[in-house]
Amino acid sequence: MQPVLHMIAMLPAIAASCLISAIWQGMVLAACVTLCLHLLPETTAAIRSFIWTAVFALGACRA
Repeated sequence: MQPVLHMIAMLPAIAASCLISAIWQGMVLAACVTLCLHLLPETTAAIRSFIWTAVFALGACRA
């Protein structure tokens, strides 16, 4: 019974660690996409929208 209680007590710490990791990884991904889109100024709004949608889906599915 003790190992189960110990695992339950560790859940908030594990969740916080995962949340912090997801935040910084999402920020790095968004910064990279922003930089790439600034280097390609001739892209259309439709292409930029598709790229951002794909980045969002990648981030959401990874989590």
